[in-house]
Amino acid sequence: MPNNKPVPVKPNCVLVKLRPSRALRAAESRANLRPLYETPQATFGVGAEAQWFLADLPDGAATPWDLAHARVARQLGLAESDVIFAEPDVVHNVFRDGTEEEAGRAFAVGDNCEADPQDGTHGKASGPDVFAWHLGDDYTQLGKAREAVEFKDPRTRVAHLDTGYYRAHDSVPEHVLRSLERNFVSGDAHPGSAEDPDNDLLVLDSSGHGTGTISILAGGKIPAFGGVYLGGAPGADVLPLRVADSVVLLRTSALARALDYAVEQRCDVVTLSMGGLPSRAWAEAVDAAYDAGLCICAAAGNHVGITPPHTLVYPARYHRVLAVCGVMANHTPYAGLKGLTLEGSFGPESAMKAAIAAYTPNIPWARFGCGTVVRLNGEGTSAATPQVAAAAALWFEKYKNELPRDWRRVEAVRNALFTSAKLTADKEHFGNGVLQAHAALDVKPVLGLKKSDSSDNSFGFLRVLTGLGVVEIPARETMFNLELAQRWLVNKELQEIVPDPDVTTQLKGDALRRFMDAVIEDDGASLALRKHVAARYPVVAGQSAPRTKRSKDIVREVLPICDAQPAVGNPPYRCVRVYAVDPSFSTRLDTAGINEVALKIRWELLRKGPVGEYLAVDDVDAAGRRYEPVNLDDPRLLAQDGWAPSEGNPQFHQQMVYAVAMRTIEHFERALGRPVLWRPRPNPNKPTDDSTFVQQLDVRPHALGQANAFYSPQEVAILFGYFEAGTDDPGDHMPGSRVYACLSHDIIAHETTHAILDGMYRRFQP
Repeated sequence: MPNNKPVPVKPNCVLVKLRPSRALRAAESRANLRPLYETPQATFGVGAEAQWFLADLPDGAATPWDLAHARVARQLGLAESDVIFAEPDVVHNVFRDGTEEEAGRAFAVGDNCEADPQDGTHGKASGPDVFAWHLGDDYTQLGKAREAVEFKDPRTRVAHLDTGYYRAHDSVPEHVLRSLERNFVSGDAHPGSAEDPDNDLLVLDSSGHGTGTISILAGGKIPAFGGVYLGGAPGADVLPLRVADSVVLLRTSALARALDYAVEQRCDVVTLSMGGLPSRAWAEAVDAAYDAGLCICAAAGNHVGITPPHTLVYPARYHRVLAVCGVMANHTPYAGLKGLTLEGSFGPESAMKAAIAAYTPNIPWARFGCGTVVRLNGEGTSAATPQVAAAAALWFEKYKNELPRDWRRVEAVRNALFTSAKLTADKEHFGNGVLQAHAALDVKPVLGLKKSDSSDNSFGFLRVLTGLGVVEIPARETMFNLELAQRWLVNKELQEIVPDPDVTTQLKGDALRRFMDAVIEDDGASLALRKHVAARYPVVAGQSAPRTKRSKDIVREVLPICDAQPAVGNPPYRCVRVYAVDPSFSTRLDTAGINEVALKIRWELLRKGPVGEYLAVDDVDAAGRRYEPVNLDDPRLLAQDGWAPSEGNPQFHQQMVYAVAMRTIEHFERALGRPVLWRPRPNPNKPTDDSTFVQQLDVRPHALGQANAFYSPQEVAILFGYFEAGTDDPGDHMPGSRVYACLSHDIIAHETTHAILDGMYRRFQP
């Protein structure tokens, strides 16, 4: 079962995109910052472009993404404006493949050299009893297609990005570019060799995955099967590029560097039988390859049972990549198999527009460490991908003299493969259909096709969750969006709420709250993202994030306004103290001395609350806690003009809303020359019914856990809110401190006026 938490290769390794600067030039000389690409993509000076770097940061973090969200610029000694983007250099461990040998098994390399037969268990379809059946006319037509195309120098060049290959196997392609092959796996001893180093180890601890996929792509003649060519395009030049030890150990930086190198070496096709989570570095590398005319064929991905990913992985999911899904020998989808077994991933619908299917399982697969052995049970979309890459190479070879060296050739070959495919009705599983390589050769190049959308890692609806900028999206928000896109791919709960994020433009109501709840409770996400979504929760959902067992470390407990009730002194008379404006004026030297006043309120007998003739203060906060009502008839409070102004005393809050509201009522009665009356209680069944007299206006000082206050005609009540001052623009408040609408003199008077006017003329709209 795959782990849904990406793992950093080094504890503190981050991919950072930086603007050229003098500080960067100085930082680059240090050991902790090095260019991602061997050939610099930009230079310093006027017009220089931003570059990707690998940075080993000194400070650790709870998750790889927390490291990227930290203050990268400060740790590198750069200005914040120099950092365009940062993401962790993770190991993508979500791609599963049944062709992997079990790590740590008790076989020395070469000991287990069984030519395993086709596997018909779990509902897998077996092919005909013919070697390399998938090349036949009833399947991919690759056998007929390769006979129709003669490769001539300079040959079409295919970059094979995988775990390397076993040079001693019979199936090694005839045209391997040994002098150009490279190894992008960090720590390997031979960067100029793409040979899988497992052939130097005692115990097989990796998959030899690349040995199998390169044999399907362009494998040579197999003596054990009568000298039949195994590969779909054996005449093509093949450039092996080792990018991982295993399909579940693919590293972000390794794939980005390999794609860049494939462009540098003017490759025509890339075959990639692995994948992972979205990455900005990958997206930019894919777009650069596409613009250079490089057709990338990438596996859609596999899964076992309910474990993710059930949908296309990256980079196959990018619109400029040709995604390869699976179809079985009986021409049915490589999906819905029985029991716990590997099957292909597909969907959602928006991701299948650039997808095509090829045959799997039970494809001949060269066995690593066994020079003459080909097992017949190769499976996964890993086995299907090199078939499509071979077909693309054959088409390029036929039309290479008619094609420009840019993105138009990519669109042209995709058009040929898509328009000639069969079984096109099942778009859910096959996208554009099932590969027909020979038929594709009859489709001439079309160079006027529309350019595919650029590779994007964000979904439109995420801005409401992560929004930090109004016009231009800041780097921090794009980083949050990328992490959310990664979490969606491995979090089943997020996928159930948003089945197809590419076509979801907006989330509302319960779906939005459930999505935010799932992110906050996702322990695989960074603390920074979870806290950010929790902070956005009141703004987006209109209420505080619920505190659950899974979110208790992120969502703070709703604390009472105060823990203990202060003692009361003995007063001789009543006068009620309030803030003249609001608590913020007490933080300024020039206004602190005038911000406390005592209002003389018309005398009336009060019950606890206060509850009098006109008003009834009812204090229950947004968390449902009821606070002890103030007794303004207590002699001790009368003697000292009520409670002293205090943000932390709920009884002062009750006292202030009562005093200011009563003062406002007195002003209106003096002007009108008559008592103020509240509107009758609304009758929802009869709007004209005025029979229910309302004696008192309800006043609720802590009813809302948000930055709001309003008068409700339906409840004949005034509701006040409270919230935490933001860190970006706290105003005169301390960031993170509580701000109470019920302590604003102006807001209380304003909402009381609404209530009075509604009692005078209920259809009045201010």
